[in-house]
Amino acid sequence: RYSCNVCAMVNEVPVEYFCTLDAAGRRIDQAERPELCSGSVEYIAPAEYMVRAPMPPTYVFVIDVSFAAAASGMLGAVCATIKESLDLLPGDERTQVNLRESREVVDALLDSLPQSYGRASQVESAMGPALQAAFLVMNHIGGKLLLFQAAAPSLGIGRIKARD
Repeated sequence: RYSCNVCAMVNEVPVEYFCTLDAAGRRIDQAERPELCSGSVEYIAPAEYMVRAPMPPTYVFVIDVSFAAAASGMLGAVCATIKESLDLLPGDERTQVNLRESREVVDALLDSLPQSYGRASQVESAMGPALQAAFLVMNHIGGKLLLFQAAAPSLGIGRIKARD
């Protein structure tokens, strides 16, 4: 049995899920079970759970290009990591924005961002308006939004004011 962390309801589990405990009182198979050792787990639903085919996965990356992002090396690291991760995104050729047809353009953009903003002198950061724009782009289709921010937002909606 286990107790839900949200509602505290006690739930029964199948007998096959049983495992003995070690000397510290932990399950022996804890490291092999992602639902016990990971912060989040995604389960792929079989076809009988779907009313219609799933929408193509959509990813929007919002990247801070301020002085702090460039000076700290975050901008270059983020662009390189995104570029390396594009082939690992779920969805294969269905990934939006049509990654298969636009891959060269996306790679060129990720290569040019650190060079274009490497000597940025803009210390202000406008995270709020950037998130609003990303929301407007994704509003009708949904998807995953990933924000990479190096400095506290200081312009526009959501700015953080310095304390006096």
